Amino acid sequence: MCEPERAPRRKASVWDALDEIGREQETPQEQSVYSEAMARIQERTAEQKQERETQDAERQKLEREKHEREQDRDIGLGYGF
Repeated sequence: MCEPERAPRRKASVWDALDEIGREQETPQEQSVYSEAMARIQERTAEQKQERETQDAERQKLEREKHEREQDRDIGLGYGF
């Protein structure tokens, strides 16, 4: 069984170890890999944004055309006035 006075030291050492992970120095090669990965992520994010904007524009265009057809139909039936 675990001694109560040892438990806090163990917890502190786990947190210290996790803290050290974030402070490790990266080699130039690792930095280059991370930079390339970030560039690819940013590029893909920009592509996805453009795709969403294109889809939104197409959806709005279709909705506008549908609305215009409905208006034309209503005018033809005498409801547009």
